[in-house]
Amino acid sequence: MTLRYSPFFLLGLLPAVILLWAWADSRQMQTGWSRTVPTSPDLRHWVIVNDSALRIGKSEVVARVGPDSANYQLSATGPYGRTGRGSMALSAKPPFFPGLEGSHYMRQEIDGASVDFISCVIPFWLILLCYLPLWLGIAQWQVMRKRRKFSIPDDSARDRGEDGSDSPSSDARRPEPAAR
Repeated sequence: MTLRYSPFFLLGLLPAVILLWAWADSRQMQTGWSRTVPTSPDLRHWVIVNDSALRIGKSEVVARVGPDSANYQLSATGPYGRTGRGSMALSAKPPFFPGLEGSHYMRQEIDGASVDFISCVIPFWLILLCYLPLWLGIAQWQVMRKRRKFSIPDDSARDRGEDGSDSPSSDARRPEPAAR
């Protein structure tokens, strides 16, 4: 028995494997990317993968109130941002299926500057729960569409006989063309 998979199924398998790998890796390591907006040096966007979840957010300096606040800046990241990776110091392993946390807002005073942190937390199990039915549904639809494209139309089945074969017994029931 040969296994035949549709190309869409095989192409969709790669993101599923990458998501599973990132999920397992996020339980021990923290990976992040951040980028300071060139037009606004007080605004930074970031993505962090840790604790079995994807965290997307932004940091923004909203007020400078102390004498040291003029010196506080979000560090520059260059045109493509900055990446970082490191192990997490954990007292206990994070849950494999973390709960839905939603979005977070926090204001923090750093060197006399008020910095707003806004983030959205998306667990990996939720990403896979949304991805898998969509991917497998489209792969199934593609297979059904291909089968329908190559199926025999009803008119040709009626012309060939009841059992669908072109056997001599089905030819015997057909009327002979009139001779001239």
